Amino acid sequence: MLGKVQLFVLGDKDVWRPRNLRSGVSSLTASPRPPADRWRSRKVSNGRPNQLASGESRGRESEQCPGLAARLAAAAILSDIVARCHPLDECFSGTAILSRLGGLEPRDIALTRSIVTVALRRLGTIRAALAGLLEKGLPRQFAHLEWTLIAASAQILFLDVPDHAAVDIAVHMTRLEAKNAPYASLVNGVLRNLIRAREKILLTSDPLDHDTPVWLAERWRKTYGEAGAHAIASAHREEPTLDLTVLSDPLIWAERLGANVLPTGSLRLLTTVPVTGLAGFAEGRWFVQDAAAALPARLLRAGPGTRVADFCAAPGGKAAQLAAAGAEVTTIDRSAERL
Repeated sequence: MLGKVQLFVLGDKDVWRPRNLRSGVSSLTASPRPPADRWRSRKVSNGRPNQLASGESRGRESEQCPGLAARLAAAAILSDIVARCHPLDECFSGTAILSRLGGLEPRDIALTRSIVTVALRRLGTIRAALAGLLEKGLPRQFAHLEWTLIAASAQILFLDVPDHAAVDIAVHMTRLEAKNAPYASLVNGVLRNLIRAREKILLTSDPLDHDTPVWLAERWRKTYGEAGAHAIASAHREEPTLDLTVLSDPLIWAERLGANVLPTGSLRLLTTVPVTGLAGFAEGRWFVQDAAAALPARLLRAGPGTRVADFCAAPGGKAAQLAAAGAEVTTIDRSAERL
């Protein structure tokens, strides 16, 4: 049993976690440091960034400016993740203590998640580009505007969003609070210059030097060599595929979903359809799980009569696999929201 428990203990997310995601690029602004007590940060009101308005107020603004609420939520979640070390999955959880998604339609939540994930994946490139356009940075008291700029830059550089929409909504976000309004023209100018420089920015962006944390890039270079490290960093820039673990009949579900069956038994899809809209989701016939993450439970070969303790269990994919195989599973995780 000890060996089985150790396989899951090795998944501890707090081991070797970097202090932040700033990938060696000098800070664009004096962003706040993560608090010493990360749980205390959950008590922060919905005030930053941009001193976000209440859900009711945001709803009124969104009616006048379609897409505004999704961008406000994206900027706030980026701040929560990078500056306050909140896990991405918890930020998008329906039971999150500090939710930025109140009142958003599923389509807006999907857009918010797209903005956040690509901004995190290419944060170093975005920050380096903005640093070149903002030589003096932003005044400390307006440092929270960085998240507005990052969210807009992610759309301009990497998403299929019209440039004018990304710029106009970012300017609108800046003008929501009277004290930020004087910087609306600065936000407008920086983003329009970003559009002009887009081709050069994308051409000169380096996956290892810009979009990989320094500590991790050094490890990869030491372990895999320069070429291998660059190949890994380049792969991390790509939009991930959607892998599913099915509880039974993988060939049947592969045909229904238009998926490929991997040698490990997982299904792999290339789709932009929301997960909740796929056949079998509502019935719980499968769940999202990276193909690599599905391997440990398969290697255990657990079955009826086997008792397994799954530490750091959230979101529960391995536990579900083991339970489906007939094992008696006890799950433990620090986050009640994700279990």
